[in-house]
Amino acid sequence: MTGIGVLRPVAAVASLLACSAVAGTGSSTPAPNLRDPAVVAAGRKLFEERQCATCHGSDGNGGVKLAGLGDLDPADVFATIADGRVEGNLRMPAWRGVLSDKEIWEATAYVLVLAHSSR
Repeated sequence: MTGIGVLRPVAAVASLLACSAVAGTGSSTPAPNLRDPAVVAAGRKLFEERQCATCHGSDGNGGVKLAGLGDLDPADVFATIADGRVEGNLRMPAWRGVLSDKEIWEATAYVLVLAHSSR
């Protein structure tokens, strides 16, 4: 997916993401509008720059799939990006301290879009 095609799924998740702050994230920064195309685009840029596609694939269909996961809790996505996660032999690195909370929210917005894209 490229350009506008990545942003189209944003409309599909609008009702899920109409929050301005999410409790339980450990974030001192309130969540931005996670459906804002500018926030999603900033998240996509981070995804590319930080080479998240190495594991997740450029479209979310990599070895650790994001595409097709459907409804994800924004607070859980934020926490996973911020603090990392280990499942079996897979390890998601923690980005807290590397990325600002604002950037983690932007990445969260993009992951939520990928989760609603086709497998």
